[in-house]
Amino acid sequence: MLNLIGPSSQLHFTSLSQSSIPPLQKYLETTTPSSSSKAHLHTDPILTLVEKLGSSSAKVCLLDPRAPKELAPEDGETFDIFLYGGILGKSDSLVEEGAESRR
Repeated sequence: MLNLIGPSSQLHFTSLSQSSIPPLQKYLETTTPSSSSKAHLHTDPILTLVEKLGSSSAKVCLLDPRAPKELAPEDGETFDIFLYGGILGKSDSLVEEGAESRR
């Protein structure tokens, strides 16, 4: 996954257990050593991270294969955060607060 993100992008894993962080960090450093500095591991849930990053739900794009709109290049100007998978029921909260989705 780290090999696919752009040079100015970062990848944040959220809602991790404290015990899962060291082995995941080691795995990322082993499999993608040149890109592992782009990965950030958090115990915080996504909504807390959005706030800590100084963003808002309106600047979050939920990547969803069932979304009505297709992801477009101009979405890079509209959104700060592109959220992919594993949000376990949090998407409703994000949508209520203004997040949009793209496929």
